[in-house]
Amino acid sequence: MPLISIVIPVYNAELFLNYSLQSIINQTFTDWECLVINDGSTDDSLNIITNYANKDNRIRCITIPHGGNASIPRAKGVKEALGKWIVYFDADDALSSDYLSKMVSKSLEFDVDILLGRMVMYDSTLNNIDNNSIPNVSFDMHQIMNGIDAFLLTIGDWIIGCNGMMVKANFVMLTTTIE
Repeated sequence: MPLISIVIPVYNAELFLNYSLQSIINQTFTDWECLVINDGSTDDSLNIITNYANKDNRIRCITIPHGGNASIPRAKGVKEALGKWIVYFDADDALSSDYLSKMVSKSLEFDVDILLGRMVMYDSTLNNIDNNSIPNVSFDMHQIMNGIDAFLLTIGDWIIGCNGMMVKANFVMLTTTIE
């Protein structure tokens, strides 16, 4: 059983998928599975996912009818996940090669339910957009906060985001429903 399950909802993301999936394969931490939920894509996304799944048995492709928003395939991925931790990831995201190893290290250091990463924004040519990130560079990434305080930072001005966060699977299962 893998330690980490990476869940990626995909709908017509052929432009980004190779880069995104390669960033997962390039992780220095290797005890992961990646559940790529094809949400009824009509472009070449399914072929790209299938090719990666055929090359790396840690990648699983699950196809569902298009549901209209990312929460449906994300919930399906969480339901199918085998890992102790869930990492939320979008089809146009990429991880630094040491991302998972850093997150695992922090999970061993602190007894928390959620670990937050910093999302750095890039344009289509991979240039940083005005040094933009969520949370911004002034946000103290070493603080420990309760769930209510963290939740309040995800609404309104979107001080923190959920992409790239690592959440204990048993915590996610308490809050995720699937139709």
